[in-house]
Amino acid sequence: MKPDDLAAVREYLEELSGCDELNAAPLPSPDFIWWRSQLAEKRRLARRSVLAIETVRIAALVVSAVFLILVTLLWAPRLFGDLPLPLPLTIASLFLFACSTGGVLLAWARQR
Repeated sequence: MKPDDLAAVREYLEELSGCDELNAAPLPSPDFIWWRSQLAEKRRLARRSVLAIETVRIAALVVSAVFLILVTLLWAPRLFGDLPLPLPLTIASLFLFACSTGGVLLAWARQR
């Protein structure tokens, strides 16, 4: 740093130290600062655990939806084999059934 810069910084700090507003405000107690830091740490850990729970919940919903789709695709021909529906219409109806079931599960999970 140049000597002029140091002088400017020194002047600024001297002006700041003479300010009554800064000197009038009392500092919080060390116990309060410690309590606030502990509270912030507990909140951070709570957010982290909630994030883990939400991740597992979403994974369970995805696994359930995939399971329902597979069950629908594997057992639907046995259940609806007698119906004279064309194959694309059958697949579309099974897909709509699986999606609606997944939508109900998703809405139920968001409500909790």
